[in-house]
Amino acid sequence: MLTLVAPSAVGGAIAVFSVWLTNRSSAARERLKLDHDAAQRNAQLLRERGEELYVLVDKLLNEVAAYYIGRDSVMQGKLSYNQCLEMEIASRKENPVNFSRVRLLIEVYFPTAREAYARTAGEREKFDKIAREHRRAYETGDLDGRRFLVPFNEAMKSINAAGEILLTRVTECIRAAAP
Repeated sequence: MLTLVAPSAVGGAIAVFSVWLTNRSSAARERLKLDHDAAQRNAQLLRERGEELYVLVDKLLNEVAAYYIGRDSVMQGKLSYNQCLEMEIASRKENPVNFSRVRLLIEVYFPTAREAYARTAGEREKFDKIAREHRRAYETGDLDGRRFLVPFNEAMKSINAAGEILLTRVTECIRAAAP
């Protein structure tokens, strides 16, 4: 009787062990698949957010260019300040830029672009300072803005250069997110 039970017990043990190995292998394969799917979803999210950030930064740079054109025309005496402001308001209605969304996307998804963004924002601050100085002079009756043109043009060049670096950095981040 023992001779009949021993082979049955060994066969049962082998069957249980085989089921355990199969289940373990299936679980490992499923875990690997879930990890891969999660990585794919994460990469897709980063690509989408990166593309959104790129478009927003491009719109921001276009808005700065429109602002520049208007102020430059006032400095040259081609437009009054009120005409410039009317054009700016119309432009912003057509193409609103969400600056806080740009900052959020960089802080949350693309921290490696912080430095390039900070440089762009710093250059924008210099640009805005010159525009404020011109406006104060204009409001006090000094309508000849030619003395502001050279620093204003240099500031615009600096913003463009910093903006291109930021766009390049965002592109690199998008590429890095690709699986």
